[in-house]
Amino acid sequence: MELDKHTGEIVQYNDLKTELLKRTGKEGKQDKQISSDEALKKSVEYLKQYAPSHLYNYAMVSEESIYETERGVYYFSFPRIENDILVSGDQISVSVSGDGSLLGLNVYRSDIKDWPSIEKIITKEKALEKYTEQLALDLNYTKVGAEKDNKHYHLVYSPKFTDIPFSFLNAKTGEWESFLDERNDRKVVSHPWAEKELNHLINTGILKVEDVKKFDPDAQITKGEAIEIIMKSLTWIYPDYYSGQRNKVQSFKNINPEHALHQVVERAVSQGILKKDKDNFDFDKPLTREELAVWYVRTLGLEQAAKNQGIYQLNFADAKDVSKENIGFVALAHSLDLLSASNNKFNPKQNVTYAQLAVSDVRLAHEVYSKGIEIRHY
Repeated sequence: MELDKHTGEIVQYNDLKTELLKRTGKEGKQDKQISSDEALKKSVEYLKQYAPSHLYNYAMVSEESIYETERGVYYFSFPRIENDILVSGDQISVSVSGDGSLLGLNVYRSDIKDWPSIEKIITKEKALEKYTEQLALDLNYTKVGAEKDNKHYHLVYSPKFTDIPFSFLNAKTGEWESFLDERNDRKVVSHPWAEKELNHLINTGILKVEDVKKFDPDAQITKGEAIEIIMKSLTWIYPDYYSGQRNKVQSFKNINPEHALHQVVERAVSQGILKKDKDNFDFDKPLTREELAVWYVRTLGLEQAAKNQGIYQLNFADAKDVSKENIGFVALAHSLDLLSASNNKFNPKQNVTYAQLAVSDVRLAHEVYSKGIEIRHY
């Protein structure tokens, strides 16, 4: 728990009882007892009691609550409002148990005094015109809900406005821009076709390079390096868990809780990207393009679709080199433009380079974002 030293109000609180009961094997199954509306009412009561001075800047939740079935927990997010405009990423989060007790309260308030003026911006009508001009549709498989037993995928059309990764329409200039450009403005390494992506990954700390002068973007990347880059591109990786307690789960014999890749690997396992079908994870071995295709398709939640290999046909000149069980994975990864072919060859057994991973990883992150796939931070 953290308190504001000026007001005594709670700015961060997490009830660890459920986690402790789980560790001691005393956790009981909790059925949902109160409704979503009742849980929201309890959340507001808790905020008025524990963080009243913050509330004048925040609005009621604008979206439906998230209910985590396994734990029986409701999650609410109260967005911040400035100049009658919602502040993205600045909110008060509250989690309430099915019995109405408070499990978590976090005030993510950024201390900004000079907000950009809403004067001299393009009109909503002009912005709508810009969006309409760029509007396209993507057809994709989507699974609703995160329940483990849910194996059903819906076929849905999703709006797509531009091919620029992490794009947005600048309200002042009326031009399409990218958050990627803002975060990746420092040139570190040079490369004929992967320079932008490599520098972005390096500048954000996703790709670790000890000596940029000796770094070879066309060198082979190991499985351990690749899975670390992929996971850090999609979610935040905490080296330790609550109260400094390290996650003790161990999926592979050679990746124990003290291993540098432990949290990365366990997160990948929990997301279904890595499978526990072997005793060890070959983190120091090269990664092939075929293996990377499998990881990418699993990341997008399309594994079941990919396993229906009878519906896929590969037209590559080297299609015979793709393992039979991975035909669907390669077909989907290529059709989604995550991995490209060269001279009508997919080169499934070719080892992936840093440059190849950088380009495809940014495409994957954009695909995950555009499809609204949520990969939690814990």
